[in-house]
Amino acid sequence: MSKRDEFITFINEIKSMFPSISEEQRKELLRGAVQQYNITVDVAVDILEASGLAVGEQVDYFQVLDLSISEFENRNESDIIHHVETAHKKLYVESLQAGGRPRADGKSEAEWRTVLNNARDILVDVHKRKAYIDRLENSVSSTKELVSDKEILTLEETATKSRTHCR
Repeated sequence: MSKRDEFITFINEIKSMFPSISEEQRKELLRGAVQQYNITVDVAVDILEASGLAVGEQVDYFQVLDLSISEFENRNESDIIHHVETAHKKLYVESLQAGGRPRADGKSEAEWRTVLNNARDILVDVHKRKAYIDRLENSVSSTKELVSDKEILTLEETATKSRTHCR
């Protein structure tokens, strides 16, 4: 597997747990891409953009699909999946029918459909959904849980050097 593919896999793992990251986390991912994966910043930026990983915004996938966490309580998995799929399909079809209309949130319809797909993918998978709910409830905003100890040390060393250099 190429270093580029390894970075894409890494970003996809982060995205599966954290649909949005802070600007600081984005910078750390870009530094890690250069140092750990030996790819250019431009390539890393393209990969981050293509992944659909939101930067600086909190995406509430329950709100995206007009659902609430309480609707999932005391339901079996097949009911939850059906509920999510139904909500997703309704909104996705509406988006397709909207064509090129401008959205109030500034996203294009294609970007919105990516958000809808991400919401569906997270909420139908029991493990991803539980992790996402835990993140929402605990306001976890760190990607360190998915980064190996080596990568954490490298990113922290880079951040420390960067701060020291800037002083």
